[in-house]
Amino acid sequence: MKLIYSDQSLLSLEESLDFAIEQLEIPTEKVSELIQNLFNRADSLGLNPYKGQKENDLEHLQENHR
Repeated sequence: MKLIYSDQSLLSLEESLDFAIEQLEIPTEKVSELIQNLFNRADSLGLNPYKGQKENDLEHLQENHR
């Protein structure tokens, strides 16, 4: 399975992490750890493509996006 991160998803992630650091005052080290965990879990879909939930907004493409 090919894993693709859209520009929009990366921008949303960046905005969320900026908010966590600036507004919630979560330490940068914790945010870095969170980022690594998020990408590790997403990357694991390449090895186990059916473990994620189906993406309903992409069903019309009939590519079984997750």
